[in-house]
Amino acid sequence: GMYLADDRVDILNHDSVDDCSVCGLGKYQDQLAAGSCSACGGGKYLVDDGTDHLSHDNVDDCVVCDSGKYQDQSSAASCSDCGIGKHIADNAVDYSLHDELSDCLVCESGKFQDQAVAASCVDCGAGRFLADEGVDASEHDSVHKCLVCSAGTYTEDTHAASCTHCMEGKFLTDDSAEDRELHDEEADCSICTAGKYAAISGSVNCLVCGKGTYLVDTGTDAELHNEEADCTMCAAGLFLTDDSGLDSTLHDSVDDCTICASGKFSGEGGAGTCTDCGAGRYLSDAGTDAALHDFETDCTVCSSGSYQDEPSAATCLQCVKGKSLEDEGTSATSHDDESDCAICESGKYSGVEAAATCTDCGVGYFLTDHETDATAHDSSEDCSVCSSGKYQGQNAAASCTSCIAGTYLTDPGTDHLLHDNVDDCTTCASGKYSGLGVALCTDCGVGKYLTDDGVNANLHNSESDCIICGAGSYQDQSVAATCTSCVAGKHLTNDGTSAASHDDESDCAICGVGKFSLERSRTCTVCGGGKYLVDSGTDASLHDEEGDCTSCVAGRYLNDEGTDPALHDSISDCSICGFGKYSGEGFPVCTDCMAGKYLTDHIGSVELHDEEGDCTTCGFGKYSGAGDATCTDCGAGRYLADDGGDAGAHNELADCLVCASGKYQVSAVADTCVDCGIGKHLTDEGAEAEEHDNEADCLVCEEGKYQTEMSAALCSDCGAGMYLADDRVDILNHDSVDDCSVCGLGKYQDQLAAGSCLACGGGKYLVDDGTDYLAHDNVDDCVVCGSGKYQVGAPSDELSMPSTAISNAENTTFLTTLLVGFGRG
Repeated sequence: GMYLADDRVDILNHDSVDDCSVCGLGKYQDQLAAGSCSACGGGKYLVDDGTDHLSHDNVDDCVVCDSGKYQDQSSAASCSDCGIGKHIADNAVDYSLHDELSDCLVCESGKFQDQAVAASCVDCGAGRFLADEGVDASEHDSVHKCLVCSAGTYTEDTHAASCTHCMEGKFLTDDSAEDRELHDEEADCSICTAGKYAAISGSVNCLVCGKGTYLVDTGTDAELHNEEADCTMCAAGLFLTDDSGLDSTLHDSVDDCTICASGKFSGEGGAGTCTDCGAGRYLSDAGTDAALHDFETDCTVCSSGSYQDEPSAATCLQCVKGKSLEDEGTSATSHDDESDCAICESGKYSGVEAAATCTDCGVGYFLTDHETDATAHDSSEDCSVCSSGKYQGQNAAASCTSCIAGTYLTDPGTDHLLHDNVDDCTTCASGKYSGLGVALCTDCGVGKYLTDDGVNANLHNSESDCIICGAGSYQDQSVAATCTSCVAGKHLTNDGTSAASHDDESDCAICGVGKFSLERSRTCTVCGGGKYLVDSGTDASLHDEEGDCTSCVAGRYLNDEGTDPALHDSISDCSICGFGKYSGEGFPVCTDCMAGKYLTDHIGSVELHDEEGDCTTCGFGKYSGAGDATCTDCGAGRYLADDGGDAGAHNELADCLVCASGKYQVSAVADTCVDCGIGKHLTDEGAEAEEHDNEADCLVCEEGKYQTEMSAALCSDCGAGMYLADDRVDILNHDSVDDCSVCGLGKYQDQLAAGSCLACGGGKYLVDDGTDYLAHDNVDDCVVCGSGKYQVGAPSDELSMPSTAISNAENTTFLTTLLVGFGRG
């Protein structure tokens, strides 16, 4: 029960028994010679505060907390209260049930505890409930947290978490939350009375049956009141209006159901009201027999000629005269308004009431009003005969059809038989036209015509069908089928744009100078190319044919093609042809001398241009194009042999031939080319003139070649075993095969056209000294030295050596001495 903490530090703390201290609050020590005390631990306490060591010398001196208390500290002098709404059942037995606050359990649902220290909780009692499931202590700290069941519920359980709903068909009204005895047993729920039901559990009140239903049970059996279907429906043909949900006495007997009145029906049970038959129908019975009101088919659709615009009628109303209603009782919507009695359509009338249809006005008649005024359709006299210019071939017409434009009808509406067919309309005569629906046709007027004579109305249907006379014609009568032509030699320019320009013969004017015309001409025609006319419009007969135009003489031309009369009004308008051209009589233009010819004179003398023979063929070495004044030189490098014999041989540059190979020409005008001399050549085969326009184009043969002929394209090759060193320098070195030399001593040539020969090389020799080219035409003509002989250069013959044999050593010494000697000399 005691301790001494100092551990070998201060002797004064160990020199008396009083240095041993008694353990403090909540601590003990059951060992001797202890340096400290042990804590009692959670869930326990020790009250003595170091006064009596016997109160601290055993663990059992630490006391477990009582019920309703806990201790979560290790060295405590007392335990803490759990608090209201909580409890701990263990009473100082098991410290582990008291060592933390969570050991204090919140009361279960349906229980409370208003004391801070409690071993258990108190039941709320029947008729009350407490919902919290031991979660929140504040929900269990007073009896007032136990709530009285609400209306429609009860509980017989003394510690209920919730209340039980009254079953369907029953109700419980109290909702005061004060008197639990009104909610503490199932018998507190009452069965609904007659005319009422409760379809859901927990009902506060029963509901009154709805419209069209009743319930006769007076509260004997809840199952007769537990759904709305327990309310019996009034039978078809009956109704029950009340739907207020307030007065059950209006729903507690079958006698509360009433038979429908006239014009109404109830097609299904449970009707709150009877349904109107609807406009267009009727039902005569006035509430005497439910069987006459139990189907919609008991409502009858009004017959033809009648209607009903009220929704619940016993009878239908008749349509008045001038109206009709055709439907024979098949569709109520066709009889549901006075407007269903349709005013007769245009062209129809109705002279009686309740008419199903209207009567047609006949052909030749019309009635304009269209369903707007019944009084305009209530008699046959409302049908009128068509007026003049109109007809009607159909019955029931709203109006008469106008005779089409181009026709007319004279009768002013006196006899319908004169207006009953389109054929009553007559087509206008020639020279006349009409618009729609006229009594008479209108004259076209002077300056106009219309050819058709009462055949095709489409040709008389507008003033525009009256055609203004065309160019070259006129008309001075107001009604005419055609126009009169202006005579030849005159013209009338306006082409049907102004009638005033065609209404008299004086509108036709005589042609002026340089012009003529045929009959009915719009304009006068200017004389054609190469012609003129000098009369200035004094006499039409001088302008009435093309032959009145005079032709220009041969050698002259007039090239205007009838565009400007001022260019055709005098002989001076005919001009002499220019160079390279000629003409015949009446030519609009001069003709070019053909290519290959020329004509030098330029507008000097008509006699030099009046025939094709005035054109001269080009001479040799020249050519020309069409209409040339002179011929063009072929140019150097070309030639043309023909000398004015055939123009076709001078009509283009291609007629000037490029000199052939081996030839040239330096002159621009030549009939032949010059040959290149021997020892020369010119390769080009007449393709490019620039390759033949100078003697220098003839090239001296290159090395290894010669030429003995004139006009050569190529030089001939010197043969193998021969050579010619001169390379295009001196013609005399290439003008004979003898200019090719045979190779000399120790040389050969195996190629043609060589400029030099090839050396045989060391170790070989060739004896022939240019006498036989066949001894030099192959490398094999070079002979290898025989045994005991050598050749370091290319001497003409084999070098002799001693014939006596010598040793290898002697041979080596000898060759060395010999080579040194050659090196010196």
